[in-house]
Amino acid sequence: MKYLKARFEIVNAYGEKRIALINDERGVLRLLPDLGGAPQKRQLNCVATMTVPWFSQLTSAIFKEDIVDSLYFYGSYLHTPESGIVSEQDVDDMVKFFVQWFEKMIIDSNVAEYLREHLDCYTSLELDTYTSDVPIGSQRSFIIVNAIKGNVDKLSHYLQSFQRGDTKGFTPLFKAEHFERSIELSKKYKSGELVPPIQFS
Repeated sequence: MKYLKARFEIVNAYGEKRIALINDERGVLRLLPDLGGAPQKRQLNCVATMTVPWFSQLTSAIFKEDIVDSLYFYGSYLHTPESGIVSEQDVDDMVKFFVQWFEKMIIDSNVAEYLREHLDCYTSLELDTYTSDVPIGSQRSFIIVNAIKGNVDKLSHYLQSFQRGDTKGFTPLFKAEHFERSIELSKKYKSGELVPPIQFS
């Protein structure tokens, strides 16, 4: 951590201190590293979150401060040095790994593919009711993608359900006001007033 802190910015994110590995006009990449294993057999373990500016902006517009804006939660790294000691070179290799991961995932087509597969995995974009094992990130992305696609009727259906007291399996973090804001945005995307930040085939 001292080695990373000397080279990169430390930020508070999601209630934890993270390493801001990249923070520029393309997007943000944050790391949460950990030194695990036994004293004689250390392991370098790290998870990463990333987002792109338009996703952060839409998250803020729809959910305000209620829901975090990270786009990806699945960047992970685990290394057990043969020597049992984690060296600065091992940390450098981890940094290189995540920079390459970021460069790959930040491409628009990969962002679209990730969102599409992530949503399809749980909802197929058509299911009427969620189940308790659907991650919050998937539910949030489901709402954002439907707003971008101008699916006013679908979002209105969920809003009407929420107003009747039927949350359709969404976690308690989601509220009717989130759907109200997403509907207003979806109308603008549908009419062409707003240009979609990403294209889904």
